[in-house]
Amino acid sequence: MKFVTKSFKIRIYPNKSLQETLHKNFGYNRFVFNELLGFNKLICDCVVNNPRINPNNFKPRINRTATNNWLKSFKEMFTFLRNSESTSLQSTSDIYNDSFRRFFKKQNGYPCLKRRKNPVQSIRLKNNNNSIYDLNAIS
Repeated sequence: MKFVTKSFKIRIYPNKSLQETLHKNFGYNRFVFNELLGFNKLICDCVVNNPRINPNNFKPRINRTATNNWLKSFKEMFTFLRNSESTSLQSTSDIYNDSFRRFFKKQNGYPCLKRRKNPVQSIRLKNNNNSIYDLNAIS
């Protein structure tokens, strides 16, 4: 069976309320990526400082299930994340997983923090039951 994945790259010209919603979602995704990166750095620092674990043999288990569980805990700790588009947060965690997979395969360097000053801000939205057409329902 052959699966075909379609994607569309679009440029939108949003009104003021949609601009605010998009900027909030950019911030939510940036926050989640940076928090995931911070937790991973904390775990790696604990491993390096632990004399019982050989840091050369340690490879953290970063997979989709673990990051989705972290997303659940983030939404409990940080209540403002409940207002965000959930599929974009899941896509952000997938990007995080991919960046570390590439890092451990020595294809890329260590992932860096996402910054607000970066001129290119983007998010990935998944179209489940035509929910992408109703972006005003996010806010």
